[in-house]
Formats: sequence, C-alpha cells, structure tokens
Amino acid sequence: MTKGDKQSAGGPSYIIQGGQQGADRLKVLANATWPTTEPFLREAGLRLGSKCLDVGCGNGEITSRLLSLVGPAGEVFGVDFDQRIIEIARQNAAQAGVRVSFRALDVEKEELDGGPYDFVYARFLLSHLKTPEAAIQGMHAVLRPGGILAVEDVDFRGHFCYPESLAFHRYVELYRQAGVKRGVDPLIGPRLPELLEKEGFTSVRLRVVLPTFRSGEGKQIALLTLSAIQEAVVATGLADLAEVQRLLADLKRFTEDQRTIMSLPRIFQVWAVAAP
Repeated sequence: MTKGDKQSAGGPSYIIQGGQQGADRLKVLANATWPTTEPFLREAGLRLGSKCLDVGCGNGEITSRLLSLVGPAGEVFGVDFDQRIIEIARQNAAQAGVRVSFRALDVEKEELDGGPYDFVYARFLLSHLKTPEAAIQGMHAVLRPGGILAVEDVDFRGHFCYPESLAFHRYVELYRQAGVKRGVDPLIGPRLPELLEKEGFTSVRLRVVLPTFRSGEGKQIALLTLSAIQEAVVATGLADLAEVQRLLADLKRFTEDQRTIMSLPRIFQVWAVAAP
C-alpha cells in the first residue's frame, strides 16, 4: 500500500504500479482513509500557520488536504521519488487552484531542504524503503527544534475479511512476500515508535486504526492493490500471471458482493517531537 502510498519508489524496492494507475489508486485510498488521517494530523499538532512537508507525497491528494488544515498563513510542500507522479500532483493542484509546491526527491539518497519545518508527515512511505532509518534521519534534520514528525504506516498482516476469502488472504500474503523479496518491511508498523526513539525523537505517541468497509471506495482498495502489484508478484516468482488473474476475478466477485466486509491493513499512527 501505502503515502497515499509511496508512489515515489518507482525503483526496485517498490512493488506497486506507478503512473496514472497508481495516481488513481491513491485518490481512492486518500478518500477512504481521510476520516482517520485528519483527526490524527490534528492530534499530532498540525496547526493553522504551520510550515509542513509531506514526504512521499504521491499524487498530492493528501498534500493538498494538508493546506486546508494549515490555512492561508501556512505552507505545504510535497516531495516524492517519482518524477511522473510529481507531474500528476502538480497538474492536480493547479486544476484545483491549490497553493502547494512539489519536487522530485529520493529521501533515502538525497537531503531534504527548505526547512526548518514545523511539521513533517510521511504516509505509507517507510514500509517501501530499504533504509527507513535514513529517511527518518533526513526528516529529523529539517524539523525545527520542537517540531513534529507524524508517520502513518502499515502492519500488512492486520487485514480481515468476512466471510473468509481465499483470494483475499492470498492477496495479503503475496503483497507481504513481494515486499520482503524487494528488501522492504510491509510489517513495519509496530517498529515505528522504536525507530523514532532511536533517531532521538521524544514524546513518542501511538495509536492504531483499522478502516473497514462493507461498501464504498474503501472496499475497492484490495482489488486495486492486487492489480497494481501483479507485475512485481510475477517478476519475483511468487505467482504466475494465470494465478494472479484468477485471484483478481475471485477478489472482484467478493468485493462486489454487498454482504461481504473487508478491512485495510492495520495502520499505525505515530508522532513525536524533534529534539533540540
């Protein structure tokens, strides 16, 4: 999954299809998770007038919403690895008349700039990185003393559906295995507080949410994500294309059944204060 997901990682560690398909999926994901993300951001300390950086901003869907929380006196910037998705983010912001700046940047390899920031946010980013510690260090470096780092990321084991669906559970396992094959951690959620503390952040706080759907856009996420990871799944030898196509067909029927229930992965929301 993921910032929305880290659409940036068009590199070898990223298992989700980018480009317009990825951007469309991220819009659905943003709509589905905003009811849990907005209160998290407010509780973490995003305020009117804040200068905010969105790291791994993807299509900019959430980045633009941050501006509504910081108001006219605030500033919002977004960075992402993938130049293609940055162009989509710029186009979306221009069409909506939203005053947000975007830049292509690899947070694992390049220094963030433009600080100091009051608030740095990373949504579904660290689970796609081979060196999340480097990203956390970089984000810490551009925060003002006493500034806030807010992170949302997943423990991909934390799905459920009702009734049981073999296709759904196979999708969850394929996503997890594909991430591990690429050297990243789709189960990073529980590690987040420790990672921030090791980097020197203080006052680390945590909550966990599990968005769950019987209808609406959120119920489409599993199907959209399986479609978006099929290339990585086949490339890593976890399944052949025929199996993936069968799973997509089965998962589509399950998704469209109005009696079924599906959750997103368990999402860890962690925030902490930058040390002086």
